[in-house]
Amino acid sequence: MNKFQKERDEIFGTKKLSEEQKRAVIDAVHAPLKRKTQWLTAVVVAGVLGISSFLLFVPNEQQVVEEEPSPIENQYTATTLEQLTEQQLGNMPFKTLKIVEPFVTNNDALIINKVQWEGEGFDDLQYYLLYAEKNNGKWEQQNLFPGFVNDNRWNNVTLHNEDYFYGILTDNEVENVIVGNTEASLWDVDGNTRVWFAKAKSINTPVYYEKNETRSLLSIGWTNLSTTIPFIEGNANEQTLRYTGDTMYRGNKEYTEFPLLIDPYYYGQNPYNSGDVVAIETLNGVEITRIIDTNQNKVTIDESKIIIGENFVSYEFYLAANYNGDTSIYLDERIEFTRTESDEVFVHPDNWGSSGTRGPISKEAIKGKVIGYDLHGVTNTMTQQDLNLFSEVQEMVQKMKWREYAVNPLNTILKDASAQSVAKLYFYAHYLEDYETMYALINQSQNTPPPYKQWVENMKLVTTKSSKQRLLVNIYEANRMTMNTATKRLEWLDENSGQTISYLPMVKDEGIWKITYETVKRN
Repeated sequence: MNKFQKERDEIFGTKKLSEEQKRAVIDAVHAPLKRKTQWLTAVVVAGVLGISSFLLFVPNEQQVVEEEPSPIENQYTATTLEQLTEQQLGNMPFKTLKIVEPFVTNNDALIINKVQWEGEGFDDLQYYLLYAEKNNGKWEQQNLFPGFVNDNRWNNVTLHNEDYFYGILTDNEVENVIVGNTEASLWDVDGNTRVWFAKAKSINTPVYYEKNETRSLLSIGWTNLSTTIPFIEGNANEQTLRYTGDTMYRGNKEYTEFPLLIDPYYYGQNPYNSGDVVAIETLNGVEITRIIDTNQNKVTIDESKIIIGENFVSYEFYLAANYNGDTSIYLDERIEFTRTESDEVFVHPDNWGSSGTRGPISKEAIKGKVIGYDLHGVTNTMTQQDLNLFSEVQEMVQKMKWREYAVNPLNTILKDASAQSVAKLYFYAHYLEDYETMYALINQSQNTPPPYKQWVENMKLVTTKSSKQRLLVNIYEANRMTMNTATKRLEWLDENSGQTISYLPMVKDEGIWKITYETVKRN
């Protein structure tokens, strides 16, 4: 079951449709629409079934087929707005609440409609906004978009290549809606319900409600904590730093797990960019932080959101304050920072709960760009105990013939070894290109691997410099992996989300842990 099917079942599982409603869905789905009217299918189906999902309103560019104008395209033109609305929504129980004419230009209009579906076991209300333009004396539909009944949500639409925000209000205490610095238009449409509409500078423009003489920021409700720190094999010009501060910690010991590789000459040839992680000199020593803005914009933190100029920060690592699941930092605060000068950049730590530097700093304070972990710092993850065990296994394997790579000869050595220890031996053997030891650590009794000589040739083809660098990381990851007996996999889980980062299939064969052959095929 895919994401759409799951969402559909959750929404419609208990709802029943009349024969008329079912026919409306069928007619809408099979209507041969072109690009100009391709929104109709999703909108009509949503009106019939009560779908409140943005997914249904995203045009699929790959499915658009350019063809000769069809009769249905001509259907959405009329001499009056009332006729146009009837053509579009006539198969739904709709009511036109308000017509705003003109709207954006002198020859256009916005028609606000309410659709109320009632049936056995459900009562579904939704608003539809129809945008039309007048050409040669006739009204033509240009767009039809839904409005969801939710005070804490807004939608965006593009008209004439410009962004607009709109929403449905039921809270009577909200006095004004502000999009960036623009006051939205508010229309009373249906009892206590109001519709608001405003032009936005971009899809990242913040939205505020003014209520009881207090302005509050609407949350975007979405946080992405993903960060990727590469492992780099450094050169003589780069420096290594063992960082112990918590300024960049987001749940997985980011930027402190291994020594960092810093390029002190990077900005001599490259520009400063938003998102760069840098080492800066402070009164308390070297600090690792992130550049947020380089263009002398006004930066504001408003209720745990960073706003640059009039826009939310769009970078995936800074959509909202979040440290180890805590989103309450700055919750009720609004902080306006001093605008950066031409010789400054604005920095802010990933860990909002730390005491790291926030605000403009001189470019001279930047000691270099952090380009990743120093790969050489990963090689020490094989402990002396691990190396001793590996030597024993390697010595035993060298006494075998390839046809004798079975479990029994290694029982005495590995009988007390954990799955994690065996995994480290396997990765380390691969790093050394010791294919004999690797082959001996593969389970031979299930999913039989190919003959040794053929297997070695295959492994040589996939063993590259970059893959060997990754093996050093795999050795480290094995230390934090846990055995999942249900899936028969050694798994490394993200500490925050619980999602699987990497895994290694393993099985216990005659008392010792062995690598399942599928892993070798994935390599």
